[in-house]
Order: sequence, then structure tokens, then C-alpha cells
Amino acid sequence: MDLVRVDNLIMHYDTREGPVRAVDGISFRLKEAETLGLLGESGCGKSSVASVLLKVLPDNAHIVGGHVFFRGDDILQYGEEKMRRVRWEGVSLVFQAAMNVLNPVYRVEEQILEAMVAHDAALETGKGRSRVAELIELVGLDPHIMDCYPHQLSGGMRQRVVIAMALACRPAVVVADEPTTALDVIMQDRILRQLRKVRDELDMSMVYITHDIAVIAEVSDWLAVMYAGKLVEQGPTVGIFDHPRHPYTRGLMLSFPSVYGPRKPLQVIPGEPPSLIFPPPGCRFHPRCAHATSRCRKEEPPFVELAENHHVACYHPG
Repeated sequence: MDLVRVDNLIMHYDTREGPVRAVDGISFRLKEAETLGLLGESGCGKSSVASVLLKVLPDNAHIVGGHVFFRGDDILQYGEEKMRRVRWEGVSLVFQAAMNVLNPVYRVEEQILEAMVAHDAALETGKGRSRVAELIELVGLDPHIMDCYPHQLSGGMRQRVVIAMALACRPAVVVADEPTTALDVIMQDRILRQLRKVRDELDMSMVYITHDIAVIAEVSDWLAVMYAGKLVEQGPTVGIFDHPRHPYTRGLMLSFPSVYGPRKPLQVIPGEPPSLIFPPPGCRFHPRCAHATSRCRKEEPPFVELAENHHVACYHPG
């Protein structure tokens, strides 16, 4: 059985101009001890998917349709009290802006303990501190930082503290929402290695959200590519990297330098992502696609399987 299954999820944000179709018919599956990479440009709906997985939606957001199953139960039908038991114990979130997540007036230990106590009110103080120390060491930090305030830590240390917080209740699934954003490449590499180590040691599943295609190759077993609120390609990470079928996926790959082979000029995807209030008809990528035809401009392409477990929404796949 799938650990997480998302079926035809639709989520909009209400605005004065009209609904923003941030997530428009997304479906994917995640099994035990697997990592799914969710890839796409900023504004494509990746973080909106993360907010639905934990049901932490802003006031102007509402789920229009679809289902999100966790261990066979549709959590979209859960009330807030029941959903609190799922958060952090079942599904937790690593936020991308560590300094905004951590409370500046509380020490690291107190902030990690908060989630643990919320799920186990009988947790003894000594046991709690010991568990926090284990988590801090697990993410590669010295236990003494438990007594530090966030401003006393570097950006990379704060990000690892946020990862430790996400692991506080031993969740089955961790959703990592661009956890290496704004970090230098050396620190990004350390964070990624730490995430892989934690994932393997705890045998947990992960949804890794990023716009960086180089990062996704290192951490994911499966890859789902989003564009303008929709999935355009999905399949095994190795298969998509070896043979990307959608023009958008190929454009993303050609826009990043390769460390292997001869140097080549980087390519860019012309234009900008469309408005999610007034998305274009047909394929949403057609205004930026060199292969678009009249059919692409009028009819939305179906999401079809072109190879084993490799699905693409395109009338002219490569």
C-alpha cells in the first residue's frame, strides 16, 4: 500500500482578481522509504502542495477537489484535532526560511521540545533533553547548541536545527520545502548529505521540493515536474534525467551547467510563467514552447504513460 497518495488535487487561493489555480489536478504516490522530488520554477505551486499535505493553509486558500491519502485515510476529511495527530508524528515539514521559523526568544532545546510535548504530554524532562541531544547529533551538530538562541547560529546550523525539529516525533514522511535556499554551495552540499544520511538511518520517506534540478538528482528516487499548477512529467529520476520527454523538463536541464563533458553555452526558457488567475487555454506551456502547434494552444494534453512509470503531458514528447 502507498504511504501517501495524492489523487487529482485542486487547491485555489481567493483574490480580488479571481481564484489563483495554484494546484490544478495533481496526482502522485509515495511508498515507504522513498523520496519524491517535486521540481519547478518559483510560483508553479510546489509549496502549495506542501501546505495541503499538512493542511496548514492560509485563510484565502481552499481545497476545491481531490484526495490526499496517508496510510489509506483521506486526511482532507480530518478535523483539526485529528489532523494535529498526523502533523509531526505522521508528516512533518522542513521550512525553507530557518530564521523565520525559529522563535528568536527561545533556546533551541525549548523549540524542539515543544512539538514532542504536544504529542506526548507525559514526556519527562530528562528524557526530552536526551532526545533533543540525539536529534541535534543526528543532523551533525554539537549538543551544546541546544542552549543557544537562533541568532547565535550560522545559517547552515539554523537549517539543520529546523531539520531536527521536523524529526522530533519520528515522522513517516518529511516534506522538505527548499531547505537549502539562500545557503552557499558548500553548506548546501552538507545539508543534502545530512538529509540523505537521516533518511537512510531512519528509513523514512521524503518529499523534496526545489527549483534546483541539480539538487533533485542527488536526493530523489522519483521526480515530478510541475509547471503552472500542473504536473507535466513524472517518473523515475534516473529515467527522466536520461531521457526527459517534456520540452519544459528538457529546458530546465539545459539551463544548468554539467560538470561532465565539454563546456556548452547554457540555454534559457524564453518568456515567463503564465498567470494562474488567467492561465492560457490548452497546454499551459505552449506560449514558451518552440514545438507548440494549434492543437497545443486549444486542447489540454492528457497525462499518458510513454514508458514504464514514466508519464508525460505533451502532444509532442521528445
